[in-house]
Amino acid sequence: MNRDYSQHASKIAKYFICTAIIGAVGLVIYICTGRAMWIDLMYYLSYVKLIVSLIKYIPQVWINFYRKSTVGWSIYNILLDCTGGILSNAQLLLDAYLSGDWSGVSGNPVKLGLGLQSIAFDLVFIIQHYVLYRDRTDIYLHTVEEERRRLIAEGRVPRAEDEEQTHTYL
Repeated sequence: MNRDYSQHASKIAKYFICTAIIGAVGLVIYICTGRAMWIDLMYYLSYVKLIVSLIKYIPQVWINFYRKSTVGWSIYNILLDCTGGILSNAQLLLDAYLSGDWSGVSGNPVKLGLGLQSIAFDLVFIIQHYVLYRDRTDIYLHTVEEERRRLIAEGRVPRAEDEEQTHTYL
């Protein structure tokens, strides 16, 4: 498979990655000088994960809204993700209930946040798929060959003869 070299990370993504790395390196320096503990690094990285998880859902919600369609991706992954979010939060609440200590819920805000975030976005996807755009079929995606021709016309996929030349060099 050929990589599209015109694709690149956005400036915002590059800034976020650099900021996250610089923050982690700075925290490791603090740890080495005795001003912080390793658990602080774990908390920092967990919040980075929470932000990344939030960011990963937004483009798909926007694409579905813009196209007024969910054609092209599987709802089953969303249903599994939603199940995971529900079970994660159920475990958190059950552990707190059984121990009689509800600080476990507030003491692990990233786990709670990831579960709630997952459930919230999955509900948006489920509503998009089963309610808002259930009867919508994308006129551009009737067959694989039609989609391939459209992508070639846009210059986003190599032509078949280009692929054959690439394979002869491998």
